[in-house]
Amino acid sequence: MDSMDDDLEQTIRDIGLPSRPEILFKLDDEINQETPDFRQIERLISADMGLSAALIKIINSPFYGLQLKVTSIRHAIGLLGLSSLTRIVTGIALRNLVSAKHRVEAASLLEESALLALVSSYLANRLRLISSDLAFTYGLFQNCGTLLLLDRIPHYMDTQKLAKTGHKPLVQLEHDAHGMDHAKVGSLMAQEWGLHRHIILAIRYHHEYNRVASEWIEQSTQDSIFSDALNLIAVGLMAERVMDTRTGDEGSMDWQNCGALILERCNLDKSGFQGILEESAVMLKDHAAQ
Repeated sequence: MDSMDDDLEQTIRDIGLPSRPEILFKLDDEINQETPDFRQIERLISADMGLSAALIKIINSPFYGLQLKVTSIRHAIGLLGLSSLTRIVTGIALRNLVSAKHRVEAASLLEESALLALVSSYLANRLRLISSDLAFTYGLFQNCGTLLLLDRIPHYMDTQKLAKTGHKPLVQLEHDAHGMDHAKVGSLMAQEWGLHRHIILAIRYHHEYNRVASEWIEQSTQDSIFSDALNLIAVGLMAERVMDTRTGDEGSMDWQNCGALILERCNLDKSGFQGILEESAVMLKDHAAQ
């Protein structure tokens, strides 16, 4: 990391990176016991009604494909297992990143992050590229930097609106207007929360697949972290493309620039990808009807 990156990291930290929520420390303490107390874990989660409701809603999403509806935290724990449960709870905790005064503006961003996580998890399971649990966590955290910038930077929503015109990439507009971007902010927050290194890398470079792919493929022969990070970015970008089908969009700048490379990495031809789009569209419709 050069001095410019050091200065940028300090600037980002100066805006205030949120600490890992207390409930996650308590869950880790209990889960890491020689004999975890499932009733205590159930009590910890049930004490937060918002967390409980969000957890059950996620598990009952069509993307999990369950035959029976989960109606209790106890059932959720038994169904998911402790590792998966912790990942989902970690992601749900993101809703507390935004202060009360910005909750309205953040609502749609949070909903999109939750949906991106579900679609990413589904695609990871479908394509067998990466653990669906890791893909879910990555989907939730991919744009967590956007939430922080919204909460910490005045007039940040103006930058978001400008990005929708499609004239410049969001990260470039963020740098021009605020001296930082959501990818770098998000990767530092993921590091602060103790997420896996490949998730941190994927968040940091999820708008730079074209630039890092060849270098990381070479490095992955020595360290699988790079291969996992590439797979996460690929799944995340494909999930965004799936979500674009709701409005008939042809895909983001990122997808237009590297969609072909991602399909190649996923061993998909156009016909196979079209099948995934159609399957996912049905589940997105079912999810919206919940």
